[in-house]
This record gives sequence, structure tokens and C-alpha cells, in this order.
Amino acid sequence: MHWRDGGKSDIRRTVMQRRSGRMVIALVPVFAAMIIASCGNENTIGPVIATLVLQSGTGQTAPAGSTLPVPFTVRAQDQANQPVSGVTVLWEVTSGGGSVSPTQSITGSDGLASTTLRLGSAAGSNTVTATFSGGQPVVFSATALPLSGPGGTSPNVNYASVSAGGRSSCGVTTSNVLFCWGYNGEGQLGIGAAPLGSGTVYAYPQPSAATGTLTFRETVAALYHACGITLSGVGYCWGVNHDGRLGTGNVAPPATAPVQVVTPTSFQSISVGGVHTCGVSVSNRVFCWGYARDGELGSGKLAPIVDSLGNVTAPAPDYLAIPTEADSGGTLGLRYKAVAAGGVHTCAITTASFGSVAFCWGDNQYGQLGNGSFGVSSSFFTPNAVARDDIQFAAITAGFTHTCGIDTSGIPYCWGGNDSGQLGTGTSGDMSGTPTAVSGGLTFTTISAGKSHTCAVTGSGAVYCWGGNAYGQLGDGTTSNRTAPVLVSGALHFKGVAAGDRHTCAVTTDNLAYCWGDNQYGQLGDGSTNRRTAPAKVLSQP
Repeated sequence: MHWRDGGKSDIRRTVMQRRSGRMVIALVPVFAAMIIASCGNENTIGPVIATLVLQSGTGQTAPAGSTLPVPFTVRAQDQANQPVSGVTVLWEVTSGGGSVSPTQSITGSDGLASTTLRLGSAAGSNTVTATFSGGQPVVFSATALPLSGPGGTSPNVNYASVSAGGRSSCGVTTSNVLFCWGYNGEGQLGIGAAPLGSGTVYAYPQPSAATGTLTFRETVAALYHACGITLSGVGYCWGVNHDGRLGTGNVAPPATAPVQVVTPTSFQSISVGGVHTCGVSVSNRVFCWGYARDGELGSGKLAPIVDSLGNVTAPAPDYLAIPTEADSGGTLGLRYKAVAAGGVHTCAITTASFGSVAFCWGDNQYGQLGNGSFGVSSSFFTPNAVARDDIQFAAITAGFTHTCGIDTSGIPYCWGGNDSGQLGTGTSGDMSGTPTAVSGGLTFTTISAGKSHTCAVTGSGAVYCWGGNAYGQLGDGTTSNRTAPVLVSGALHFKGVAAGDRHTCAVTTDNLAYCWGDNQYGQLGDGSTNRRTAPAKVLSQP
């Protein structure tokens, strides 16, 4: 078969057919495409008018200047709605000032052709037109959101602290106002009901729905939920709640704005894990709530529901929706000064009067409890002492499958999973069931564990990171994993750092927030969805 197309709608094909030993050559004019049908042992041909129909991608909303996550796709089809291949589709930006790539594509055997739009730099409507020779155009639309802040106005704030979750980040300003940015599909930004047509991605800081009524001391973010503590010590959470992780006493639908944790106590600190939440009360007790199947709440195995006669009426629940004290039986009688909720495990540090030692509980498949054991069935449902009781810990942090801490001299230790080098011991692959010193001889004042990487701040304000780096979350300008600490680039001086799933955020000594790593959902807060391998300043700051 031969195609001849001079750019006009009158495309001619030369089709060769064989009938009874004779060759028949036919030139057939068609507008865009032609199908060849097989009838018995003869080939017959028929002209087809191909049309383009909108397949998917229109109506997206994203920050101005960012690339839309879903391509624009058209489908070329014939009169019988069957796909037509080989149709050249031209893509053109018709408003908004953005760009498309590619500008020309050819339909495949499924009749589909696609392009990706990078939105224009100004907020407003963007349109793209798909055309082909002799056919009617198809129009796609998208909305570019303003970058400087809600409604295009800049809050111009400074941050006292930040936290990095799975696909979102949050920060508390120096005036105790809560802002969050990134993905909001389950309400994890806490901004209330999303404005119509706003989409799920916010690549610049958004004020919490509680702004004006609550003042926050700190905030922590996970993949699907986040929590914070007010200046008066009251806990609030928002986001997913199907397993009670918001601590409201029920498993209601996701909360799009901060809801108060139901507890008779005030908190001095709070930590969110993959499926649960924990906090240290003002009386130095640890309370946890949420999913409980792997022992991450530390309150023992949950018992079946029984009636007054002792008959089982329901199996043991999978969760606790109200804060429950770890070691609620009181057999240990410990008091804690810090707690860290990980993927499906939890660790805490006792107060100085109890030795400043670490206890952990929950899943221990990778040795993340640090008690010298690991394995698929080695979960612990109450606090279990970390093997190195000679280490006095000043800080502790829990990642997805690993745990790290800093002793009172600033020496870092890590234990648990090490598939990406997140333990910082100079090797990767081998898990560790007991605390192992991080290589490099550095000392730190604070430390944070992410999904598969770890970051820490030195006394001079330098941030070092190690572990997985496929998205640039180590901030050293590369995407290479590191099995030992590497300096974050940029010559900035930080006072705190937060490692998330695939990104990292930190606050400088002059109260400016920076983030780096994965940015698919705008979690870096720099107004784009572009990955950063070095610190990028969060928008709406001085």
C-alpha cells in the first residue's frame, strides 16, 4: 500500500488487489483514512471519513507554569466508531500562552494520539486545539491557578517549623498560623471544602480552614492525614479517617478541616504515622490511636467484643478511634519525653528519670523496633526496649521501615530496613535489628526519617541526608542513592528538617522554608510541579 499526501484533504491511496490471478490497482480519494475489509478470499476497499473525538485530559487545574499530569488525548474513528490508525494530529495552543509536546502525533492502532500541556505563566484559561487534514478541530481546556497565594494574593509569611508528608507539606508560621500545600485529594491540606474547579493540587501555601480561630505550635504530615497542636496543647487532625487515625471517636469520612482529637489530656508533642497517630501528653504519657492490627498503638492486642455473659459478639476491632495510652495496663509505668510514629511501628524515648532510653512497638519485619530481632511475624503490641540500653537518646524519628535517633552527645544511630542506604552505615541492603552508628563522624541536633531516606541538622545549621534519592530528596543536586551522609547543596543555614516520602523540607535560621525532591503534586510549594534536586524556596515568603 502506498500513501501520497501533499498536505491537502484529498489523500490518495494506491491499493493492490489480487483477483483470480490478476492484479487490480485502484486509486481511491478519501479525506483522512481508509479501511480494508476482508471478505472471503477477496480484499475489498471502501472510503472512510475519519473524525476526531475527545478521549481524555480536558478540564484539569494546576498551578500556572506547571505541566499537567494527564495528557490530552484524541481518538480517530470511522463512521462505525472503529479506531483509525495513521492519522496525523496537529496540536496547537490557542490561548493561555503555554506549550505542548509533541506538536504533532500520529494515531496508533487504537486510534489514539496524545500531547502534554505545560500551562502558561499567568493564571487563567488555557486552550489547546487538535486538528487533522480535512477534519473538524477538537478543543481542550485547562485552568492555570495563581502562584503567589490564594486568590493571587501573597500572605508573605515566615515559618517557625515545617513538616513533609507523603504528597503534601505543612508549616506553622512565626505568628502560629497553619499553612499547607501539595495534594489535597483526601483533605490532607486542612483547607476546608475545596473551591469549585480548584482541583486537588496546590503548589503554593494555603491557609488552614482553622486560620483565625486556632493558633498552632507545631504540625506533622503523613501520606493521607496530618495533625497539629495548638498553643494550648489541644490536638487537631485532618484527612483520611477510615481507621480512626484522626482520633475523633469515629471513622467518619475524611475531614477537610482540622477536627479536635477526643482526649481528656493536653499534648506537648504529636507524631503521625502511615496509619496511626501518637502524642506525648503534658504528663509524659504516650497515647496512640488509629489502625491497631500490627501493634503500632502499643496498648496490647485488641480483644473480641463480648456480651455480659462472656459470649463473643464481634471479632476484635482493627482500630481504636480514641487516644489510648501505650502500655495502658501500666505494667511498665514508664514516662516519655518524645514519640515517633512510623509506617506501622512506633518508638519513644523515656524521660531522664527513666534513663532516656528508647522503647518501640508494632511491626518488626525489618528490625525497626531495634530489639535485636526481625521477621514477618515479629510484631510487638506493647513497648519493647531497644537493645542498646547504654544509649541515652535526645531525639528519635521513625520512617516507613527504619528508625533513627540522636544520643545526648549528638551521635546519630539508625536501625531497621536499609534497602536504599537509609541507615547511613555506608552500605545498603542489609537490615539491622539493633542501633548502629551512622558513618561519617558527624553530630546532629535534630533528625528526621522519611520513607527511605534520612536527614539531620548539625549544630552549625548544615543539613545532611542519606538513603534513597530517586527524586532528589537528598538535596545534593543528584538522583543517586547515598549510603552515608551527604551535604545538602545551597550553603543555607537550617534549624530544622523534615523528611517525607519522596521529598524533604527544612526551615532556615532566619525562618524561611525550603523544600526539595519529588514535586508531582506541588508538595515543594514553589508554584510548580517540577522535581528539584536542591533546595527550592517555598512561595509567599519575604
